[in-house]
Amino acid sequence: MALARALVLEPDVLLLDEPSHASISPRARPSSPTLRACCARTASPRCSSTHDRGEAQALADRVAVLIGGRVRQLDDNRRRVPAPVSEEVARFVA
Repeated sequence: MALARALVLEPDVLLLDEPSHASISPRARPSSPTLRACCARTASPRCSSTHDRGEAQALADRVAVLIGGRVRQLDDNRRRVPAPVSEEVARFVA
């Protein structure tokens, strides 16, 4: 419901904070494919924060890996895991 309210305003940028974990009930949580399809219907770029790596892989085109509050790698989502830029990032995404 919150996503629908945000999209109806046609924002310049859509900011999503833990989008699939916003619901209290696990059964009420939207699936990642549902979220991706819903967000794809808008021309607004989106920025999502999540601790769920599976959600990041399912929703994102590009992923930033933050460690200690600093961006350690920003890359195409498909390259992040197979091509970590450092041992620190490799340990984090393993």
